[in-house]
Amino acid sequence: MNKRASGFTIVELLIVIVVIAILAAITIVAYNGIQQRASNTKTINAAKAYQKGLILYATQNGAYPTASGCMGTGYPDGKCWNASRTESPTLMSQLQTVMGSSLPLPSFITSGGTDSYGGVFYAPGFIVDGNPVPVLTYMLQGSGSTCSVGPTFTYQGNNLSTSTPNPNPAGSYPQCFVLLPPV
Repeated sequence: MNKRASGFTIVELLIVIVVIAILAAITIVAYNGIQQRASNTKTINAAKAYQKGLILYATQNGAYPTASGCMGTGYPDGKCWNASRTESPTLMSQLQTVMGSSLPLPSFITSGGTDSYGGVFYAPGFIVDGNPVPVLTYMLQGSGSTCSVGPTFTYQGNNLSTSTPNPNPAGSYPQCFVLLPPV
């Protein structure tokens, strides 16, 4: 009697393993892109909310808040961007008068080096085209990310310029600047 062995050959098993590995790689790449887009969406939505809140505050009070600081609370060590940019209880209490108590917290990006970056920062007297104006700044992940809260402008050295809009800044963490309208 001839008994034929049943089962898979080594070639068939290798083909199945390769197909599974390819599918796993595609899934991991797609998942990382989804995480990045979700993080950027969270930051953009927070920037839009704070932009509207600051404009409403200025409309009701005749001027923007004079305190600078991280927008929101709950940042690691109370700092956003770097060691010099911290949360401002004064700024947040002023915004709570128009935005209520649920202030959004943007995504936080860590560079892996000595500085950490992320969130949304408000500067009441940022120099734009030689004049001090209120500006929101925020960072996104990924070099293809677009600064969608606007208007956004270019930043070279210590100068912010309105002459050349910057809808898609270069770099692994695009830095976006939002000029707030005059009161």
